[in-house]
Amino acid sequence: MKRRMLEMRARADERWARTDERRAKAHRLWAKSEERYANAHKCAAEGQSAGAAKAEEGATKTDKGIDAMVKTMREEIATARRVQMEQGEKINILIDMQIEFRQDLKELAASQKLTDRKLQAYFDSLRKGRNGH
Repeated sequence: MKRRMLEMRARADERWARTDERRAKAHRLWAKSEERYANAHKCAAEGQSAGAAKAEEGATKTDKGIDAMVKTMREEIATARRVQMEQGEKINILIDMQIEFRQDLKELAASQKLTDRKLQAYFDSLRKGRNGH
């Protein structure tokens, strides 16, 4: 059971790592898009319409890519949250089972003590012999 939980945790960590990579890529694309957008406006201000149009087109394409990345990141985050909730529920089940196990163990120990006392009383009665001899 513990191994399975560790494996699940490892898979969740891998998903988080992939999400972080996607987020970093989205940030790089966003910075690139901002740069292109700034260049497009600069070109437009200087009267370089052909370059501005090309830069604007590139910025639009990058923006679409960023939107797709953001959508993917949101899906990854939702999946990670769902997995985290499931793991939390499973951990709570394990905690409850451990509490029950400890209670059962206490009851077993008490029962064992009673059995030991009864067995010792039986042995003592055998030592004394029967009929008081």
